[in-house]
Formats: sequence, C-alpha cells, structure tokens
Amino acid sequence: MENGFLDKVEDMRLFEYISRK
Repeated sequence: MENGFLDKVEDMRLFEYISRK
C-alpha cells in the first residue's frame, strides 16, 4: 500500500469523525 493512499484514508476518516461530532 502507498503511504499517500493511507494518509488520504486517515484524513477522510478524521473528517467523518469530526462531522459526526
């Protein structure tokens, strides 16, 4: 897996977490 892809997924998850909060 590429680090960039992992970073993107983590960023998306973080954004969703903040949105749910």
